[in-house]
Amino acid sequence: MLIPLVVLILMPSNLFYTQTYTNVISPIDYQLNDFSAPTTDYKNLPIELKNQIKNNVLVSYFSSDVEFYLKKPDYVVPFSMDGRGTDQISFNSSEGLVDRYSGATILTEHPKKSYYLTADSFSTSKLKGSQLEFYQLLTQNCSKEYSSYNLIIWKC
Repeated sequence: MLIPLVVLILMPSNLFYTQTYTNVISPIDYQLNDFSAPTTDYKNLPIELKNQIKNNVLVSYFSSDVEFYLKKPDYVVPFSMDGRGTDQISFNSSEGLVDRYSGATILTEHPKKSYYLTADSFSTSKLKGSQLEFYQLLTQNCSKEYSSYNLIIWKC
């Protein structure tokens, strides 16, 4: 009875199947198996930059993690979460077109005053032609305040 039980526990574990396991026997040192999962490392941002962002206008793409680590964005730029279509994050409410995750206003034109733009690799990889042009317009005449493998923060 014990031998089949051990086999049932060990066979679908990460000892034999490193990507499609169901039981974790050996500790894992990576966050997710899915390379396209929207993970952004806001923990390594310099404290001075975090404080500057908190005191200025913030424009973001994926607002859920930005709101958790920094602040609720003032504006959110629409994009497709899975690459199909052009906008899967906005919806109509009594306040107009807003982001479904944070409730922030959807950005449709270039802001008039200075702002910070957080552009994570997950969001920017899903942009279509006109959205890429808008991203380039938003980052035109801007300076990179922070850059990592999955996040760029622009000061405009």
